[in-house]
Amino acid sequence: MPRRIDIADIADKNPRVNLKELDEGRTLRETLRRTIVRSPAQRLAFPFHRRRARIVDDVASDPRVVRLRKSDR
Repeated sequence: MPRRIDIADIADKNPRVNLKELDEGRTLRETLRRTIVRSPAQRLAFPFHRRRARIVDDVASDPRVVRLRKSDR
């Protein structure tokens, strides 16, 4: 399991990171996550859980098939 990101570790390794802006961005992200409400119609479908087309490949369902009968002659 990946370890959790530590803010102090980020500040030690990257001296140009502004911790105030980082904290402000994190709180903004959390407030946006809580305030956005999606209706069920706006939810995206999972790519592998969609309806699939059923292919019927038998001759009985094909209207173009012509059936020839034996002649009585």
